[in-house]
Amino acid sequence: MNDLKKAFPKIPEEIKNNIATQIKECTKEEDSYTPFFKFRKIAIAALITVLITSSTVIATSKIYKLHTEKQGEYGHKTHIESTADSNVQTTTEQSEQDSENNFVSIKVNYLPDYMVATFDTDKLLINNSNNFSGMGISITFTTLDSVPETIFDSNVAYSEEFTTNDNSAVYIEKTYGNDLNQRIYVLYKDLNCLMTAYIDSSVSFDEAKKIIEGLDITLAEKADSTSIAIYDFRPHIDANASGHTSEPTSVEKDSDMPIYNMGEEFLYSGYNSSCYITVKDVAIYDNLDAIDSSVLKYYNINPENHLDSDGTFKPDHLKYYTVGDGVNSSYELVYETEVPVKLVYITIDYSTTYYEDDLLFNCNLMFIEETDSSLSIFSPTQSYYDGEYDTVEKNYYYNSPFIYNGENVDDKNHFYNVKSGETKTAYFAFIVPEDSLDNMFIEFINNSTEGAYFSTNTLSSGLIDIRQ
Repeated sequence: MNDLKKAFPKIPEEIKNNIATQIKECTKEEDSYTPFFKFRKIAIAALITVLITSSTVIATSKIYKLHTEKQGEYGHKTHIESTADSNVQTTTEQSEQDSENNFVSIKVNYLPDYMVATFDTDKLLINNSNNFSGMGISITFTTLDSVPETIFDSNVAYSEEFTTNDNSAVYIEKTYGNDLNQRIYVLYKDLNCLMTAYIDSSVSFDEAKKIIEGLDITLAEKADSTSIAIYDFRPHIDANASGHTSEPTSVEKDSDMPIYNMGEEFLYSGYNSSCYITVKDVAIYDNLDAIDSSVLKYYNINPENHLDSDGTFKPDHLKYYTVGDGVNSSYELVYETEVPVKLVYITIDYSTTYYEDDLLFNCNLMFIEETDSSLSIFSPTQSYYDGEYDTVEKNYYYNSPFIYNGENVDDKNHFYNVKSGETKTAYFAFIVPEDSLDNMFIEFINNSTEGAYFSTNTLSSGLIDIRQ
């Protein structure tokens, strides 16, 4: 998630340019992030940043501690200091010895009451119910063989070296205010890996240290419910360094893209299944009352953190920043404002003409400006400031829904064992700026565009107009 590191011999300029493009794509304000997948995007952006600084791999035989030092005004280089101790095993020896141990098993011994730990394939996610996005800490592990000689962090406001459970560690706090703006690197030399914790601003450094100190970590040979993969990124460098292909954000009104109205049934094919879809209702609320309590609990949402004393939504607080080079100049706040928000609660029926053992469904919200000749996607945050800025912070992720299948919150966006002719009802909830209610369209997608562009699938499957 939303997140790591890599080794790289000699980076050609074209790959550097491609990486820079990807980082820009991951940080530009038009992007929005699903609460559960945001960790992954932040992880990729951070990993690419680290990749740029790497030219050689370290020699594990001389590793014993992490050290960070300042570069310029806001840059920091973290590296693994070495010792000439001949009793330390070499990286090659350790890698061969632990070649079967591609996972780490993790026991979480301490969490505050408002946090919940979940294990993903490649990360330990610690969700925070005090944060609307649910983000708290995302923890990953990387083999020492693929850790770069120097880990570079830009836009650093504060750093500290410390020790946790006799393991050397470094804390980094970024100058921007949210979106996993803190890092903790921990060297586990006995396990031949480096841990990286990506920490949201809603979690304090002291709390993060206590959580990490409470982790019991051992090597494992296979995946299970309490283990995650240790990554070696060297085989995947080419794939991760590939360039970004731009996608269309505007289409002509006379294009072949279908546009349906509420109440209109249409056939949709995607997610390896086909079904008939009908948007039955769109309701607007100024609170969270429409969302089932089990859904709020599943998404780790505490309504008291997001509602005023009268029970209505607190406004979204938007902060607009310019971004420096991260070394001699950093993020600068140029404008901030508050924007009223509403809950958009959408009821959608799904039906099939044949038995479906697993009917998987999803949707994104798109904000579209219609003119006489075109439909153009825009970010609502563009409407509140017309000055120069590079990125914007916001509390809510306008395009990404809370999903409920009406039966079992754990199944989220699945219907199982759907009979031929049977109709199932799903519910989607979005938090959006009140000013953008008259720009809302729904897309049903095969791949996650997060409402940022018109994918090939969107152009062929079409949109549903739910403007209010």
